[in-house]
Amino acid sequence: MECRLLDIEAGAEIARAIDPNPRKANRMSEQSSVRTAVIPAGGRGTRMRPVTRVVPKEMLPIGTRPMLEYAVLEAAAAGVEEICIVVAPWKERVVREYLEGAAPEGCRLRFRIQPEPLGLMDAVGRARDVVDGRPFALLLPDNVFEGPPPLRDLSGLWREHRTSVLGLVRVAADDAGGLGDRAPLTLEPLEGGPEGAHRVSDVGAAKRALDTVASDRFTVGVGRYIFEPEVFAATEALRGSVDGELDDVQVLRRLARQGRLLGRVIRARYHDVGNPVGYWRANRRLGPAATATGDEGTPESDG
Repeated sequence: MECRLLDIEAGAEIARAIDPNPRKANRMSEQSSVRTAVIPAGGRGTRMRPVTRVVPKEMLPIGTRPMLEYAVLEAAAAGVEEICIVVAPWKERVVREYLEGAAPEGCRLRFRIQPEPLGLMDAVGRARDVVDGRPFALLLPDNVFEGPPPLRDLSGLWREHRTSVLGLVRVAADDAGGLGDRAPLTLEPLEGGPEGAHRVSDVGAAKRALDTVASDRFTVGVGRYIFEPEVFAATEALRGSVDGELDDVQVLRRLARQGRLLGRVIRARYHDVGNPVGYWRANRRLGPAATATGDEGTPESDG
């Protein structure tokens, strides 16, 4: 199957080849692997202003490719066959035109519009028709990883337990100040699970005080997830009771308290490239010819 691009909303074919029945192929494989991914790209990029007033944050380069492309390549490397990119209206043209020449073979790209940046889970909801009742991966493009594709780490845990899985990284307390708001997690080692696997029993309110914890290292959630389709019901149940943006914290908390959320520590090196310091560090490490989807890496976070 060759890669093709689908137009926004209408789903009309734009380029390269015809797959006679991709929906049937996805349904046949959904029992053993995650074949659908959502990549949100509808935010304002406020942490990277003033440059993001002109250039979409997701199109800022890490080495020789935009951060968005790292997420697309990672999804493809993990076996994803259908990717839905949720974009703001003003970003759609530049994102779609770039990906027409950069999408990996074997992936079908689809686009949905998020008219206003009303939060991460609002963006995810825009892709509900693409997900179509199947488990799916969620990749935040401003989280770039250097090493084994994180979705591979999460997929094995999902496959065994068939419940939502959150990507985790271990962070040095000295680096916590550069992470912005993070929700503290209540974690319990998963009995009989693989190394780094945890049961997430609760998710606290997001705060900036993580660098005041007593430990010299601690674990936080990052922008890699595998969700069961039940996440849409959890999102809709919260929509009317949340003031402001509907982010992932409220939804993850609901899943955790229902016993429906696991976490696994990601082996790859983590870069938060949505802030100036993390962006500079990632460019310095990855360099012009590097890729975040190789098979070598280190589990330490780069803050």
